Amino acid sequence: MAFKKPLVISPSSSHEGHIGQIQSGDSLGIRDAALAATTDPISADPSFSVIPEMELTLETSGGCLVVLFDANLDVRPGDSLDYAVFLDGSQAGGLRTISLPARTAQDTQDIQSFSGLTASFSLHALLTLARGSHVVDVRWRARSGAARAIGIQRGLIVVEVF
Repeated sequence: MAFKKPLVISPSSSHEGHIGQIQSGDSLGIRDAALAATTDPISADPSFSVIPEMELTLETSGGCLVVLFDANLDVRPGDSLDYAVFLDGSQAGGLRTISLPARTAQDTQDIQSFSGLTASFSLHALLTLARGSHVVDVRWRARSGAARAIGIQRGLIVVEVF
């Protein structure tokens, strides 16, 4: 396999509204990258909706795309959430679910200060597609509760391989 457009993503804390910066490099071919700007997005929509800024429109030479998504999530008791990769408006990657059971009266008595957890979450997909312009995005939906991303700690990277 060969990589296209050698670029490297490196962390950056000095640029508000961005979680990284793209620099030229020799070892990794990033086709495109989406970096978060919206702070603490939330959705209680039971239908899939695009996670803010996690959408890329790109021109491909055809073949395969490796899609990498990573986010820090705020998951609270009673939340049940689905995440999936979409290609040109249709679900193309596997569905991932994250859930935290609702508290019972006994839980509330035993763990009075527990409000939820922070989850580091990743989703990956390998997509085969024709040459041309395509839209790749990551979507979420709330089966119950709400989907919450923490700060701007999320990113989408697409690598085109031959």
